[in-house]
Amino acid sequence: MILYVMANTIDIIKDNSLMMLSFICPLTGF
Repeated sequence: MILYVMANTIDIIKDNSLMMLSFICPLTGF
């Protein structure tokens, strides 16, 4: 159960980081 929660948390962090990169990259010119 704990591993399942950890896996979901990692997936959420990955999705959030991808969203943040998609917002930041155009602003910084990358």
